[in-house]
This record gives sequence, structure tokens and C-alpha cells, in this order.
Amino acid sequence: MKNVMAVLLASWIWLNFTRLFAADSDTAWIRCIEELPLPRFGPTARGAGPAEGIKVQVELDSGARLRSLTFDGGLDGHHYEIGLYMKAAKFTPSCAGRRLELKFSFVIKGEKTYEPWVNITFRGPNHFVLTTPPARVIKD
Repeated sequence: MKNVMAVLLASWIWLNFTRLFAADSDTAWIRCIEELPLPRFGPTARGAGPAEGIKVQVELDSGARLRSLTFDGGLDGHHYEIGLYMKAAKFTPSCAGRRLELKFSFVIKGEKTYEPWVNITFRGPNHFVLTTPPARVIKD
């Protein structure tokens, strides 16, 4: 019986320790997301050109709604594109009042095309990379 109690106690300590540790880790933001639409490389961001490693501080209010976004890097076109999608994100109530950090990169590479597509990849722990080929201009 003592061994069972010791195992249960050790398990309880381990579970609570990992929860506390994960709350301060780089990946804790994942637990705060209910729904996260990712930005596209739309005309506004495309007009701003490529940008690597735009850090976005997401601050949630007491109702787990977006309170503010703070950007480090990128241009207004990138901020606008990211902001549109972050405003549509849904966060878990348990993360009310928290600050989260995400990172975005906008990459233009490849052959020019009339219909540019966007490929979104994830680089841990919190970095989304949007890659698109350059747009070919349609001349009249």
C-alpha cells in the first residue's frame, strides 16, 4: 500500500511540475489557442515585401479576448495582415490576462506566376513562415 501511495504522490508531483513548467515555456501559447486563422500573403503584406522573424506580442484581456498586438520587426503591411487574422482568433478562457508571443516570416521566392499561392509552414516553438512566389504582372 505504501508503494502505491508513493507512486500516486510521485505522479501527482510530476503532473503538477510539468504543468507549471509548461506554463512558462515557449510552447505554452498552444494551450491558449482555440482557433487561430493564419494570415495569408495578401496584397498588403505582398506590397510590404519579404520580412523575417516578425515578433508579435499578443495581450489578452480578462475575457481572453485580444486586447492588443505589439510588433517587433516588419512593416505596416505585415502588421495589418497579421492583425486581421489575430483579431479573428479565439483563445481559451484559462489564458485570460496572459501575454503570448508568436513569430511570422513573409518569404518571396521561386518563379514568377500569375496566380501566386501561399505555403504556410510551422517552425517550433512559435514561428509561422508564409512563403509565396513573386507575382507576375499582367500587362494590358
